[in-house]
Amino acid sequence: MSKFSLLAQSLKFDGWKSRSIKVGLQGQSIIEILKNYHNAHLIGSLTFRRMLQMQWPHQKRKRLEFLMELVTNSQGNMDFSQQARYHFDPKLGPNHIFLQEIANWVCQIYPLKVWQTNFKDIGFKDTLGHKLQLFRQLIDQQNIRFLSAYAQKKHLSVFMALLMYLKENDLSPKLQVDASFHSKYLKKQCFKRQKTFKVEVANQVSEFIFSLDLKHPLVSQWIDGSKILADGSMNIDYPYTLSEQENILNGESFNYGYVGTKGQHRYLDINQPEIFDVRTNLKKKKLWTSPRNFLSNSNGCFANLIQHDNLVDLWSWDDFQRSCKSNENLLVAKYQDFVTYCQQRKLNLGFADYYHHYGANHWFKKT
Repeated sequence: MSKFSLLAQSLKFDGWKSRSIKVGLQGQSIIEILKNYHNAHLIGSLTFRRMLQMQWPHQKRKRLEFLMELVTNSQGNMDFSQQARYHFDPKLGPNHIFLQEIANWVCQIYPLKVWQTNFKDIGFKDTLGHKLQLFRQLIDQQNIRFLSAYAQKKHLSVFMALLMYLKENDLSPKLQVDASFHSKYLKKQCFKRQKTFKVEVANQVSEFIFSLDLKHPLVSQWIDGSKILADGSMNIDYPYTLSEQENILNGESFNYGYVGTKGQHRYLDINQPEIFDVRTNLKKKKLWTSPRNFLSNSNGCFANLIQHDNLVDLWSWDDFQRSCKSNENLLVAKYQDFVTYCQQRKLNLGFADYYHHYGANHWFKKT
Protein backbone atom coordinates (compact mmCIF):
# COMPACT_ATOMS: atom_id res chain seq x y z
CA MET A 1 0.00 0.00 0.00
CA SER A 2 1.39 3.42 -0.97
CA LYS A 3 2.15 6.18 1.54
CA PHE A 4 -0.69 8.25 0.14
CA SER A 5 -3.15 5.37 0.56
CA LEU A 6 -2.11 4.89 4.19
CA LEU A 7 -2.59 8.58 4.95
CA ALA A 8 -5.93 8.64 3.14
CA GLN A 9 -7.10 5.56 5.01
CA SER A 10 -6.19 7.17 8.33
CA LEU A 11 -8.26 10.27 7.50
CA LYS A 12 -11.14 8.10 6.26
CA PHE A 13 -11.12 6.28 9.60
CA ASP A 14 -11.67 9.69 11.25
CA GLY A 15 -14.81 10.18 9.16
CA TRP A 16 -13.49 12.29 6.29
CA LYS A 17 -15.14 11.71 2.90
CA SER A 18 -13.02 10.80 -0.14
CA ARG A 19 -13.65 14.20 -1.76
CA SER A 20 -12.36 16.00 1.36
CA ILE A 21 -9.29 13.78 1.56
CA LYS A 22 -8.50 14.42 -2.11
CA VAL A 23 -8.60 18.19 -1.47
CA GLY A 24 -6.58 17.90 1.74
CA LEU A 25 -3.76 15.68 0.53
CA GLN A 26 -2.99 17.56 -2.67
CA GLY A 27 0.74 17.93 -3.28
CA GLN A 28 3.51 17.58 -5.87
CA SER A 29 5.82 15.65 -3.54
CA ILE A 30 5.56 13.26 -0.61
CA ILE A 31 6.95 16.01 1.67
CA GLU A 32 4.14 18.35 0.63
CA ILE A 33 1.54 15.60 1.08
CA LEU A 34 2.88 14.79 4.57
CA LYS A 35 2.75 18.48 5.48
CA ASN A 36 -0.88 18.69 4.34
CA TYR A 37 -1.69 15.51 6.28
CA HIS A 38 -0.26 17.17 9.41
CA ASN A 39 -2.21 20.38 8.73
CA ALA A 40 -5.41 18.39 8.26
CA HIS A 41 -5.34 17.78 12.03
CA LEU A 42 -4.83 21.47 12.87
CA ILE A 43 -8.24 23.06 13.35
CA GLY A 44 -8.38 26.38 11.53
CA SER A 45 -5.46 25.74 9.17
CA LEU A 46 -6.08 26.37 5.47
CA THR A 47 -5.95 22.62 4.74
CA PHE A 48 -8.45 21.85 7.50
CA ARG A 49 -10.81 24.61 6.39
CA ARG A 50 -10.79 23.40 2.77
CA MET A 51 -11.49 19.84 3.85
CA LEU A 52 -14.29 20.86 6.21
CA GLN A 53 -15.89 22.96 3.49
CA MET A 54 -15.72 20.05 1.03
CA GLN A 55 -17.03 17.59 3.63
CA TRP A 56 -20.44 19.29 3.74
CA PRO A 57 -20.47 22.05 1.07
CA HIS A 58 -24.04 23.23 1.68
CA GLN A 59 -25.01 21.89 5.11
CA LYS A 60 -23.61 24.04 7.90
CA ARG A 61 -25.22 22.00 10.67
CA LYS A 62 -23.61 18.80 9.37
CA ARG A 63 -20.33 20.68 9.11
CA LEU A 64 -20.50 21.75 12.76
CA GLU A 65 -21.63 18.30 13.91
CA PHE A 66 -18.61 16.76 12.20
CA LEU A 67 -16.29 19.34 13.76
CA MET A 68 -17.68 18.47 17.21
CA GLU A 69 -17.03 14.77 16.49
CA LEU A 70 -13.38 15.50 15.67
CA VAL A 71 -12.77 17.19 19.06
CA THR A 72 -14.57 14.47 21.05
CA ASN A 73 -12.42 11.72 22.59
CA SER A 74 -13.14 7.99 22.85
CA GLN A 75 -14.90 8.52 26.20
CA GLY A 76 -17.40 10.83 24.53
CA ASN A 77 -15.99 13.98 26.15
CA MET A 78 -14.62 17.05 24.44
CA ASP A 79 -10.82 16.95 24.48
CA PHE A 80 -9.34 20.33 25.40
CA SER A 81 -5.67 19.34 25.27
CA GLN A 82 -3.23 20.34 22.54
CA GLN A 83 -2.12 16.69 22.48
CA ALA A 84 -5.51 15.63 21.12
CA ARG A 85 -5.52 14.12 17.62
CA TYR A 86 -7.35 17.21 16.31
CA HIS A 87 -6.45 20.47 18.00
CA PHE A 88 -6.24 24.16 17.14
CA ASP A 89 -3.54 25.43 14.82
CA PRO A 90 -1.08 27.23 17.17
CA LYS A 91 -0.99 30.12 14.65
CA LEU A 92 -4.75 30.66 14.89
CA GLY A 93 -5.19 34.12 16.46
CA PRO A 94 -8.27 35.79 17.99
CA ASN A 95 -9.14 37.63 14.75
CA HIS A 96 -8.79 34.56 12.50
CA ILE A 97 -11.38 34.26 9.75
CA PHE A 98 -12.15 30.66 10.79
CA LEU A 99 -13.52 31.83 14.16
CA GLN A 100 -15.78 34.32 12.42
CA GLU A 101 -16.92 31.60 10.02
CA ILE A 102 -17.91 29.35 12.91
CA ALA A 103 -19.88 32.18 14.53
CA ASN A 104 -21.66 32.81 11.23
CA TRP A 105 -22.58 29.15 10.81
CA VAL A 106 -23.94 29.00 14.37
CA CYS A 107 -26.06 32.12 13.87
CA GLN A 108 -27.50 30.69 10.65
CA ILE A 109 -28.53 27.33 12.10
CA TYR A 110 -29.81 28.84 15.37
CA PRO A 111 -31.73 31.89 14.12
CA LEU A 112 -33.59 34.14 16.51
CA LYS A 113 -37.27 33.92 15.57
CA VAL A 114 -39.46 37.02 15.55
CA TRP A 115 -41.64 35.59 18.28
CA GLN A 116 -38.70 34.93 20.61
CA THR A 117 -38.76 38.15 22.59
CA ASN A 118 -38.36 36.63 26.06
CA PHE A 119 -34.94 37.60 27.44
CA LYS A 120 -34.69 34.14 29.02
CA ASP A 121 -34.98 32.21 25.74
CA ILE A 122 -32.10 29.80 25.19
CA GLY A 123 -30.82 29.14 21.67
CA PHE A 124 -28.90 25.93 22.34
CA LYS A 125 -31.46 23.34 23.42
CA ASP A 126 -30.19 20.30 21.50
CA THR A 127 -27.13 18.04 21.71
CA LEU A 128 -25.19 20.03 19.11
CA GLY A 129 -25.93 23.25 20.99
CA HIS A 130 -24.55 21.87 24.24
CA LYS A 131 -21.37 20.79 22.43
CA LEU A 132 -21.06 24.23 20.83
CA GLN A 133 -21.21 25.81 24.27
CA LEU A 134 -18.27 23.68 25.38
CA PHE A 135 -16.49 24.43 22.10
CA ARG A 136 -16.55 28.13 23.04
CA GLN A 137 -14.21 27.20 25.88
CA LEU A 138 -11.82 25.48 23.47
CA ILE A 139 -11.71 28.72 21.49
CA ASP A 140 -11.18 30.77 24.68
CA GLN A 141 -8.33 28.48 25.67
CA GLN A 142 -6.74 28.83 22.23
CA ASN A 143 -7.05 32.64 22.34
CA ILE A 144 -5.38 32.76 25.77
CA ARG A 145 -2.66 30.35 24.65
CA PHE A 146 -2.00 32.33 21.47
CA LEU A 147 -1.83 35.70 23.24
CA SER A 148 0.43 34.38 26.02
CA ALA A 149 2.85 32.92 23.46
CA TYR A 150 2.78 36.15 21.44
CA ALA A 151 3.51 38.21 24.58
CA GLN A 152 6.43 35.96 25.46
CA LYS A 153 7.81 36.24 21.94
CA LYS A 154 7.59 40.05 21.99
CA HIS A 155 8.78 40.35 25.63
CA LEU A 156 5.67 42.35 26.52
CA SER A 157 2.86 42.15 29.05
CA VAL A 158 -0.20 40.34 27.70
CA PHE A 159 -2.18 43.59 27.45
CA MET A 160 0.53 45.46 25.56
CA ALA A 161 1.04 42.37 23.40
CA LEU A 162 -2.66 42.41 22.45
CA LEU A 163 -2.41 46.09 21.48
CA MET A 164 0.64 45.34 19.32
CA TYR A 165 -1.00 42.30 17.74
CA LEU A 166 -4.09 44.32 16.81
CA LYS A 167 -1.96 47.11 15.38
CA GLU A 168 0.01 44.64 13.25
CA ASN A 169 -3.28 43.33 11.88
CA ASP A 170 -4.71 46.82 11.23
CA LEU A 171 -7.33 46.39 13.95
CA SER A 172 -8.35 48.66 16.80
CA PRO A 173 -9.15 47.44 20.32
CA LYS A 174 -12.76 47.82 21.40
CA LEU A 175 -12.77 48.79 25.07
CA GLN A 176 -15.99 50.81 25.14
CA VAL A 177 -18.02 47.83 26.34
CA ASP A 178 -19.92 47.16 29.55
CA ALA A 179 -17.81 45.03 31.90
CA SER A 180 -20.47 44.52 34.60
CA PHE A 181 -20.96 40.88 33.57
CA HIS A 182 -17.25 40.37 34.29
CA SER A 183 -17.38 42.19 37.65
CA LYS A 184 -19.20 39.58 39.71
CA TYR A 185 -18.98 39.84 43.48
CA LEU A 186 -20.22 37.78 46.43
CA LYS A 187 -23.92 38.34 47.11
CA LYS A 188 -23.36 38.55 50.85
CA GLN A 189 -20.99 41.48 50.34
CA CYS A 190 -21.40 44.95 48.81
CA PHE A 191 -19.99 45.80 45.41
CA LYS A 192 -16.97 48.03 46.02
CA ARG A 193 -15.33 48.78 42.70
CA GLN A 194 -14.77 47.66 39.13
CA LYS A 195 -11.73 45.37 38.95
CA THR A 196 -11.74 44.25 35.31
CA PHE A 197 -12.19 45.61 31.81
CA LYS A 198 -13.02 43.88 28.56
CA VAL A 199 -11.36 44.14 25.14
CA GLU A 200 -13.26 42.82 22.13
CA VAL A 201 -11.66 42.03 18.76
CA ALA A 202 -12.69 40.70 15.34
CA ASN A 203 -16.34 41.76 15.14
CA GLN A 204 -16.65 41.13 18.89
CA VAL A 205 -16.47 37.34 18.56
CA SER A 206 -13.23 37.06 20.58
CA GLU A 207 -12.77 38.86 23.86
CA PHE A 208 -10.18 39.18 26.61
CA ILE A 209 -10.71 40.23 30.22
CA PHE A 210 -7.93 42.14 31.96
CA SER A 211 -7.45 43.24 35.53
CA LEU A 212 -7.51 46.97 36.26
CA ASP A 213 -4.35 46.53 38.33
CA LEU A 214 -1.43 48.51 36.92
CA LYS A 215 0.14 45.59 35.04
CA HIS A 216 -3.26 44.55 33.60
CA PRO A 217 -2.85 40.76 33.80
CA LEU A 218 -5.37 38.48 32.12
CA VAL A 219 -8.40 37.32 34.08
CA SER A 220 -9.18 33.79 32.94
CA GLN A 221 -9.81 30.29 34.21
CA TRP A 222 -7.09 29.03 31.86
CA ILE A 223 -4.14 30.84 33.45
CA ASP A 224 -3.49 28.46 36.35
CA GLY A 225 -2.40 25.20 34.75
CA SER A 226 -2.40 23.31 38.07
CA LYS A 227 -6.23 23.04 37.95
CA ILE A 228 -6.32 21.74 34.38
CA LEU A 229 -6.82 18.00 33.87
CA ALA A 230 -5.05 15.72 31.38
CA ASP A 231 -7.77 16.29 28.75
CA GLY A 232 -7.28 20.06 29.07
CA SER A 233 -10.56 20.73 30.90
CA MET A 234 -10.94 22.38 34.32
CA ASN A 235 -11.27 20.23 37.43
CA ILE A 236 -14.92 20.65 38.47
CA ASP A 237 -14.51 19.00 41.88
CA TYR A 238 -11.56 21.08 43.07
CA PRO A 239 -12.34 23.31 46.13
CA TYR A 240 -11.55 26.65 44.52
CA THR A 241 -10.74 29.63 46.71
CA LEU A 242 -12.94 32.73 46.46
CA SER A 243 -10.23 34.49 44.45
CA GLU A 244 -10.06 31.56 42.00
CA GLN A 245 -13.86 31.47 41.72
CA GLU A 246 -13.83 35.19 40.92
CA ASN A 247 -11.34 34.65 38.08
CA ILE A 248 -13.34 31.74 36.65
CA LEU A 249 -16.67 33.57 36.72
CA ASN A 250 -15.32 36.90 35.44
CA GLY A 251 -13.20 35.45 32.65
CA GLU A 252 -13.65 35.68 28.88
CA SER A 253 -16.17 33.86 26.69
CA PHE A 254 -16.17 33.58 22.92
CA ASN A 255 -19.29 35.10 21.35
CA TYR A 256 -21.26 33.49 18.55
CA GLY A 257 -24.18 35.91 18.48
CA TYR A 258 -22.55 39.28 17.78
CA VAL A 259 -22.23 38.51 14.07
CA GLY A 260 -25.95 37.65 13.82
CA THR A 261 -29.12 39.65 14.12
CA LYS A 262 -29.99 41.89 17.05
CA GLY A 263 -30.76 39.77 20.09
CA GLN A 264 -28.75 36.72 19.05
CA HIS A 265 -25.91 37.57 21.44
CA ARG A 266 -28.23 37.15 24.44
CA TYR A 267 -30.00 34.20 22.82
CA LEU A 268 -26.80 32.26 22.07
CA ASP A 269 -24.08 33.58 24.41
CA ILE A 270 -25.67 34.89 27.61
CA ASN A 271 -28.65 32.58 28.18
CA GLN A 272 -26.62 29.40 28.23
CA PRO A 273 -27.91 25.86 28.71
CA GLU A 274 -26.70 23.96 31.75
CA ILE A 275 -23.50 22.21 30.71
CA PHE A 276 -21.05 20.13 32.72
CA ASP A 277 -18.21 22.55 33.34
CA VAL A 278 -16.59 24.42 36.21
CA ARG A 279 -18.17 27.81 35.48
CA THR A 280 -21.71 26.39 35.30
CA ASN A 281 -21.05 24.45 38.49
CA LEU A 282 -20.09 27.65 40.32
CA LYS A 283 -23.09 29.54 38.93
CA LYS A 284 -25.45 26.87 40.27
CA LYS A 285 -24.27 27.66 43.80
CA LYS A 286 -25.65 31.21 43.37
CA LEU A 287 -22.98 32.80 45.58
CA TRP A 288 -22.00 35.47 43.05
CA THR A 289 -23.90 38.19 41.22
CA SER A 290 -23.25 41.04 38.78
CA PRO A 291 -23.61 44.69 39.84
CA ARG A 292 -26.42 46.80 38.43
CA ASN A 293 -25.78 49.84 36.27
CA PHE A 294 -25.94 53.19 38.04
CA LEU A 295 -28.88 54.20 35.82
CA SER A 296 -30.95 51.06 36.48
CA ASN A 297 -32.37 52.01 39.88
CA SER A 298 -31.47 53.53 43.23
CA ASN A 299 -29.36 50.45 44.00
CA GLY A 300 -27.27 50.77 40.84
CA CYS A 301 -23.63 50.82 41.88
CA PHE A 302 -21.73 50.13 38.65
CA ALA A 303 -20.39 52.70 36.20
CA ASN A 304 -18.00 51.47 33.52
CA LEU A 305 -14.68 53.26 33.98
CA ILE A 306 -13.78 52.88 30.31
CA GLN A 307 -16.09 54.59 27.83
CA HIS A 308 -13.60 55.25 25.03
CA ASP A 309 -11.62 52.93 22.76
CA ASN A 310 -8.57 55.21 22.66
CA LEU A 311 -7.29 54.13 26.13
CA VAL A 312 -7.63 57.60 27.67
CA ASP A 313 -9.92 56.33 30.45
CA LEU A 314 -7.64 53.39 31.24
CA TRP A 315 -4.51 55.54 31.38
CA SER A 316 -6.32 58.03 33.64
CA TRP A 317 -7.28 55.26 36.05
CA ASP A 318 -3.67 54.00 35.96
CA ASP A 319 -2.47 57.53 36.74
CA PHE A 320 -4.68 57.64 39.82
CA GLN A 321 -3.48 54.20 40.92
CA ARG A 322 0.11 55.38 40.76
CA SER A 323 -0.71 58.58 42.65
CA CYS A 324 -2.29 56.61 45.53
CA LYS A 325 0.25 53.76 45.30
CA SER A 326 -2.58 51.31 44.57
CA ASN A 327 -4.04 51.74 48.05
CA GLU A 328 -7.20 49.62 47.92
CA ASN A 329 -9.22 51.86 50.25
CA LEU A 330 -8.46 54.90 48.08
CA LEU A 331 -9.23 52.98 44.89
CA VAL A 332 -12.63 51.98 46.30
CA ALA A 333 -13.34 55.52 47.47
CA LYS A 334 -12.38 57.06 44.14
CA TYR A 335 -14.44 54.56 42.14
CA GLN A 336 -17.52 55.14 44.31
CA ASP A 337 -17.00 58.88 43.95
CA PHE A 338 -16.92 58.40 40.17
CA VAL A 339 -20.20 56.46 40.35
CA THR A 340 -21.76 59.28 42.40
CA TYR A 341 -20.57 61.77 39.76
CA CYS A 342 -22.26 59.70 37.02
CA GLN A 343 -25.45 59.35 39.06
CA GLN A 344 -25.70 63.09 39.64
CA ARG A 345 -25.24 63.81 35.94
CA LYS A 346 -27.25 60.75 34.83
CA LEU A 347 -24.46 60.28 32.30
CA ASN A 348 -21.18 58.38 32.08
CA LEU A 349 -18.52 59.92 29.86
CA GLY A 350 -15.74 57.74 31.25
CA PHE A 351 -13.20 58.10 34.03
CA ALA A 352 -10.96 60.51 32.10
CA ASP A 353 -13.77 63.08 31.90
CA TYR A 354 -14.25 62.90 35.67
CA TYR A 355 -10.56 62.71 36.55
CA HIS A 356 -9.37 65.54 34.32
CA HIS A 357 -12.05 67.83 35.72
CA TYR A 358 -11.61 67.01 39.39
CA GLY A 359 -8.24 65.29 39.84
CA ALA A 360 -7.16 62.82 42.50
CA ASN A 361 -8.24 64.69 45.63
CA HIS A 362 -11.81 65.75 44.85
CA TRP A 363 -14.73 63.95 46.54
CA PHE A 364 -18.44 64.43 45.84
CA LYS A 365 -21.00 64.60 48.55
CA LYS A 366 -23.52 61.83 48.12
CA THR A 367 -27.13 62.93 47.94
